[in-house]
Formats: sequence, C-alpha cells, structure tokens
Amino acid sequence: MSRFALCLALLYTLFDIFLTQRFSLPAVAAGWLALWAGGRWVWQLFLLFRLGEWLFVAYFGRLPGVVDLKLFWLHPFETFEALGGMADFFTLPLAGSGMLALLGLGLPRRKVRPLPLAASALVLALSFKATAPGGSLAKLEAEAPPAPARPAEVSVVLVVGESLGFDADIARRFEALGIEARPIYAAGTATDTSLSLLLNGALDPRNLTPDSRAHLFALARANGYATRFCTAQPDRWLKHLRPYLGEPFAEEFRTGVGENDAWDMALTACLKLPAGRPAFVVLQQIGEHAPYTYYPPPHADGPAANYRRSLDYTFRFYRKIVDWAKRQKRPVIVLGTADHGELRGQGGRWGHNAFDPAVMRVPFWFVSNLQKGRPEMKKVLCHHDLYLFAARLMGYAAAFPSEKIIVWGTMLSGEDGARVISVR
Repeated sequence: MSRFALCLALLYTLFDIFLTQRFSLPAVAAGWLALWAGGRWVWQLFLLFRLGEWLFVAYFGRLPGVVDLKLFWLHPFETFEALGGMADFFTLPLAGSGMLALLGLGLPRRKVRPLPLAASALVLALSFKATAPGGSLAKLEAEAPPAPARPAEVSVVLVVGESLGFDADIARRFEALGIEARPIYAAGTATDTSLSLLLNGALDPRNLTPDSRAHLFALARANGYATRFCTAQPDRWLKHLRPYLGEPFAEEFRTGVGENDAWDMALTACLKLPAGRPAFVVLQQIGEHAPYTYYPPPHADGPAANYRRSLDYTFRFYRKIVDWAKRQKRPVIVLGTADHGELRGQGGRWGHNAFDPAVMRVPFWFVSNLQKGRPEMKKVLCHHDLYLFAARLMGYAAAFPSEKIIVWGTMLSGEDGARVISVR
C-alpha cells in the first residue's frame, strides 16, 4: 500500500470512529482491504456503500442490520419522504464521504487485486446483523374471536396517533385538556405491525389474515354497528398495512383524508355519527410522522422544534375531539392510543423501529359523555388489552385483560422478533 493510500486509510478510520462514536474492526478492516485491493473505482464503490451506513447512523444512532435493509426496500417512498425533510442530519456523512471520495481520485491507477477485494466485500457482508433484535419467539396460536353478549349500545371511536410516545411533557399536555391518559405497551415498533395487531386482536403477526372475523370492524358489523375507517395518511404509505385494516368490513373506508395540507384536522369530518344505530369509527392520524412537519406553517428550524410544534397541533386536534364528545346526545366513548413512540435525540438516536421504552410505550387515553368503562380502563396495559376493552364496549364477552404483553418489531413476517414484557 502506498503512503498516500495509508494516509487515506487512517483518515477514513478516524472519520468512521468520529461519526459512529465507536471503533468497528469490520468497518475499518473492510476499508483498508478496499484500499489494498487498488483501483479508484473500488474505493469509490466502497465509499458509496459506507455512505448508506453513515446516513443511517446519523439519524438512527446505530448501524443498520439485515432487517433494516429489508424494511427500506419495503417502504422506499415513505423513507425518502420522511428523511428527505431532515437534511441537517446528513450534512456530515455526505461531506465526509465526499471528501474521502475526492481524495481517492489521487490513488494511483493499477490493476485490482481480487483477493483483498473479495475479503473487503466478505467482511462488510458479515458485519450485518442477521439475528432478530427482539429475540425469536415461537409462533403463537391464533385466538378465537369473542362472541356477542349483548346488543350494541354505545358508539366507540378509536383514535390512533402516529409516532407518539408517552413522557412527562405529553402527560402534562393530556392533563391540560382534562383527558385521562396513561402509558401502555404498543403491539409493535412500527405502524405495519402495531396497527395490524391492534385492530385484528392478534398476538402474533404471522397469524394475520385479510378477512379475519376477529377484526374490530368485523365484530362491530356483526353486532349491528355502522363502521368507518378514516386515515390522514396517504394511500402510498399503506401498501403493506392496508390488507389488515378491515376494509371488507368497513362500510366507509377513506385514505389520504389529510392530504393537500389538511392533515389531522380533516379527520374531524369523519366523526359524524349515523342515525338509528351506534358506530365504530377508527381515525388514524399522520401526527408526528417524520419529518415532523405535518402541521400548518411556519415550520421551525430543526427536528426537535418541529416535533414540539407538531405536538401542539396534535393536541389542538384532541381538543376538537373532546369538545365533540361532550356535545353528543347519544352515548359515545373515545379511546385513544398511538401506533408506536419515537426516539427524539436520546443518546443521539431518532426515529423508531427499535426495542426501546421510548418506542414501545404509547399513550392510552379515554374521553366519554358517560361513566361506562372508566373503571376498566385501568386494566389496559397494552394494545391487546385495548382491543379486548373495545370489544367489550361493543357488546362482546371478551376475556379481559390479556394474559401476555408482547411487543413485536417492524416486520409483519415477525422475522425481527419480539419482546415479551413481564408486568402481569
């Protein structure tokens, strides 16, 4: 290796340590091997690969694994929309990799050595974590749907927030609105798993089916309810989730309600109840979805400030729901939660898709114009409990609370595992 290549290898090593805040022997070895292999194009291709990793580290605060790569290919457009609005995170990795690439143009032209090139590629491939970050879990048996116990009496509205965890600030915001709220465990660390499991009452994503008779919409229809699903999220984000949203059982199914700068406030139009029978309504927010700018401008500088302003908007939306519930002459209960929480800079990490308390714990809140159900809400400790609670409110004899609290990862295949929470 020439002196210039050796200096470039040292500079690459220092930059990788600075950016990732750790010394990674595989990453350093792969870089040195790539330089030893020779050829400017080898170095440029290597840097392009590492740039993807560095961009991931800059936002998520960790190196990507196999599951992260699969998740990206499943949601490419949503990923670019979410992260494209937060360019500040990616200035350093782009500048650093660009500098290393320009310096690489000074490498001498020579024939590529195949052995170190193959070794570099092998080291990089083996550095990816292929294990389930949540821990493997044997497939659980599918649970039978509950049976109706009484006629429909009360309308139920389920509000599902987006990327909304539970901390002291959020607790104060609920208290300021006079809303009863407490933390519970989400069913998953991403929307696909969490909302699918919540609405279908499943404990294992591998048991999900598009026409499940245990779906909350199926239960509601079977007991005489009008059913409606409205989401502020665009249809293009729902590609993998939509089969499990209960569309066959929803009399009204609307996506993209919040598009054209309407955001979550547009969901209030879905609150109109039909005459003559109670309704079960699900409202899915766009809420605090990255890049945290789904609220009226002006937007703030930086993701932390944008997230706070997005919360301000979300709680104005919740105020509208509280006022609506109090005005109703017919009995109505509003149940609120979120699909998952969000890391907001803790330990240099952002986003979700991680088995972290900030991601796994979400709010559960309750608003009603009657006392029905209030004592039981304290038994709700997880999304599966919330499913059973909603079924009971709609007249079903559901065993409550559930025996297990399980938080799954991001993949509907269950391949990134789950965490079994011991709080019962």
